[in-house]
Amino acid sequence: MVIVEYLGFGNGVGYKIGMYYNLYRMDMVLAWVGLFAIVMMVVEYVGFKTLENRALSWRPEVGLASQEVINQ
Repeated sequence: MVIVEYLGFGNGVGYKIGMYYNLYRMDMVLAWVGLFAIVMMVVEYVGFKTLENRALSWRPEVGLASQEVINQ
């Protein structure tokens, strides 16, 4: 996503990361990368996980057979 923004748009997270990288401002690069990572984790675990659980709620839960052997 960041690469697409960096190459395709004149603003956004990817653009900011590239701009600060070219200005040798690694503190700002890390800040923007960290912010982007946090936002993407929230989107993944709150948004997509909720949709996945709702869409696949009809499936039975499956465990690993190897866990049963370890627990015995």
